This record gives sequence, C-alpha cells and structure tokens, in this order.
Amino acid sequence: MNMYMKFGQTELPLRIDDDRDFTVFAPQNIMAAKLSNLNTSRLIIRSISKSSLSSYNLKNKKIVLIVNGLDSNFFIRNIFDTAFKMLTEAGASFADITVVFSKQLCQTCDRSELLFLLGSYIEEGVICTDICDDDFVYMGTTDAGTPVEVFSPIANADFRICIDRITYDNICGYTGGLQTLISSAVTEKSKLTCYGNTNIAPPFNYDKITKDIECVAKLCPIDFAINIVANHNNEIINCFSAEPLTVQKQGFGYFDSIYKFKADKQFDIVVVSAGGFPYDSSFSASYGALTNVLDAVKKGGIIVFVSESPGFGDKETQLTLLGHSSADDLAALAAKNFSLANHIGASIGTVLQKSAVFNVSLIPHSMSTQIFFDPFRSLHEAVNAALAINNGKGNYNMSIAVVPYGNCTRIAL
Repeated sequence: MNMYMKFGQTELPLRIDDDRDFTVFAPQNIMAAKLSNLNTSRLIIRSISKSSLSSYNLKNKKIVLIVNGLDSNFFIRNIFDTAFKMLTEAGASFADITVVFSKQLCQTCDRSELLFLLGSYIEEGVICTDICDDDFVYMGTTDAGTPVEVFSPIANADFRICIDRITYDNICGYTGGLQTLISSAVTEKSKLTCYGNTNIAPPFNYDKITKDIECVAKLCPIDFAINIVANHNNEIINCFSAEPLTVQKQGFGYFDSIYKFKADKQFDIVVVSAGGFPYDSSFSASYGALTNVLDAVKKGGIIVFVSESPGFGDKETQLTLLGHSSADDLAALAAKNFSLANHIGASIGTVLQKSAVFNVSLIPHSMSTQIFFDPFRSLHEAVNAALAINNGKGNYNMSIAVVPYGNCTRIAL
C-alpha cells in the first residue's frame, strides 16, 4: 500500500507491504466530496432558508450573532447574507443586530477582512465587536459551580444565535451546538471553571461537562444555531440550522457517521497524521490526534505521530510540558487545576503510559525527548523503527492501523 500523510502544507509518503496486517481508518465515503463554491453556497442558503429563523417575531428585539469556528471568508459571507435576510423577514432591524467575534475566530481570520465582508451591513447599522473579559454580566451559577459571566452584548440580547463549525473536541466532546456558548460567549474564568468538569486526561467522559453546559444555557439561553460541517480537506459538506439541541442531535450524528470508527481489535502500531495545516500548526493544535487514536493502540504499542508542529503553541504550554522527569509526571498534571496547558500535558502523559510515541515533526529533537517522544527525521525512518522493534520481539505478524486525518477521526473499540 502506498499513500501520503499530510504534514503542514506538504505530504509525506507512506509505504506498507501489502502482505502486512493493516487497516486504514479514513472517511472513504466523502474522499471525493468536493463541492464547488456555488454548490456550497446553495447548501448553506438552503439550510438556513428552510429553518424556522424567519418565523420568529423579532421586531424591536436586540439580536446577537456569536461567531466562532469559521475560517473561510467566502462562506462567512454566505452565512451572513442568508441569516440577515431571514432576520429582516422576521421583522428585525439592522440597527438592533450585533455580531460578536470570538477570540478564536480573530486568531484564525483577519479581522479587517471580516469587517470588510460585513461592510454593507455595518453601513446599515449592524454593530461588530470582539469578546472582552472586562465587559460581562453575571447571570448566575450552575449547580456544578460554574459562574456564568457573559459578555454584556450577548447577555443583554433578546435573541441569541450561535454560528460555529462541528468537529471533535477533547474537552467538550464536540464543537458547535450549545458548546459555542461556553467557548465563545463567557469570560475565561467561566470557561475554565466549566472545563474543569471534564476529565483532564483520557479516558474522557463528557457527561458532566455536557450537563454543566446545558445549565449555562438555561441561565443564558441560545435561541438558534447555524453549524457547518467541513470534511478533512476543509471543504464544507453540510449545514445545520435550528434550535441548538436539534442541531446537536442532527449535526453531531452526521459528523460521527463520517469520522467515528469502531475497531474490532487493538493494533501494535498506529500511524496517525494530525491532518496537515492548520491542524498541525502547533503542538497545541495537533495533540488531539494522539488521544483520538489512543483506544486503537495496544498496551506497549507504538504510535507514529505525523505533525509538522514547529512549536508548542504558546509559552505557557511549553513551560508546562518541559522539565519533567517522566511521563508519569506529565500524567500527574491531571490532579492540578484545569488549564489548557495542564490538559495537554496530562493527555500526552496518559498516552505515553500506554504506548511509545515516535514523533515526526519540526519540534527540535531535544524538546521532543523532553516530553518523552522518540523523534525521527522522516516518516520512513519512524515506521521502519517501529517495524524493527516488533520484529526484534518476534512479533512478525504485527498489526498496523493508519489514520490519515487524526484531527477529526475518533476510533473506539
């Protein structure tokens, strides 16, 4: 078998002899599902137009659109054009509409381009703003102890719409649906408190955090959600528009039908790519590919991790991950208060307690070894080393799993 694994904006060749016991976990049913811009526009327009958005009575109502998880300006314009059309049909005035850009969106999109895309609507009176931790309204505390501190334009709105992308998330289980509220509408204090209700390291259990997010949404209700689904090539393939719980049920189920796999066994070697740029732009962006395939590897097995990741993502994560004496010390970060850095460290520590990680990346080898990865210059070298170790153990019939898009693929037994 010959194939390629994405690495940044390039691809690395992978060759596995056909007589080997190997399984490829890839979304074959949409490998060729590339839609033209015109067809994608129609898909978005049809989804929003067929929803009940225009049936609400929104005359003299303050409306807020919370925007997160989108990285295509072309399709952002499609969504806004259609959503604003539906809102005005429902009686809304442009002067009563506020668009809130999440911190994540401002990191992945050029804010000046976003404002340019909305220029004609801004001229009509639409307000655009960014999330600010210093301007919030306290709306109560959930039973789990999460203080619900909501950005004031969102808290003071009469009608709230979340616009996001559905994909897997290590902390909340999925992005999109009600999850947009906690990731994009509240203060860092609220977000980190809520995130502390999930397991900080694998195995993840999302029941508790899901219930807490639902409690947050009771204190700050979301009335409507527009969620897109993109494939592993970052092409939009579906759009769901409805009240948030309906979007979750339909959208999450649709995503699972493509990217969630059930394995009938565990494997000696798992070769996984984070999926290329932008999913391997840093270690913080790519580490989820390791936890997504953790169930697929045998205890004492090897994960060959393909991720360009020129750095750790931020200084806090780098300082948190480096300087430990063992993988067990990294895993022990799970006992500390929740932070993204502790979560990443505990996650990779837990992975390392089960398997070795052969790392093919741009992270300096000296730093890779400090997080107890085995660094390699090429995918070819890493795979050959994994094969040689198994051969040295007399395991000549080793099993191999290949996961080309680890960023959006989950494997369960």
